Amino acid sequence: MTTYIEQIRSGSISLQFVPRKEKSHALCLAAVHRHGLELYHVPNHFRSEAVCFTAIFQAPEALRYLSIETLDAYPDLVDLAVSRKGTLLEWVASEAPDHLRKSVIEKAVNNYGYAIKWAPTELLCKEII
Repeated sequence: MTTYIEQIRSGSISLQFVPRKEKSHALCLAAVHRHGLELYHVPNHFRSEAVCFTAIFQAPEALRYLSIETLDAYPDLVDLAVSRKGTLLEWVASEAPDHLRKSVIEKAVNNYGYAIKWAPTELLCKEII
């Protein structure tokens, strides 16, 4: 019989189907490494910096599954997400406006030029435009 971590790594099972008592940090990390959107099924107490960064690197859209508190703790997650998928600037502008910084906007616009339309005008500068 294979273990849950082997099943996660092979892609034959989703973290969603692993019993809560069987979940561990290593298992959650393996799950988000396989598919970043598995972050949705990671319990909050296993959402370490490593788990979150791995999830965002694999699937930038996983940013939407993080709480504002997690973004406050690891603000570079926003930078990573928008640098990989510029359209996420729209979500940041509406759901996490405190995390809008010139560096975030610049990374989003470098990835997806039209992301500039979601940037507040007071944060635009010559380098971005």
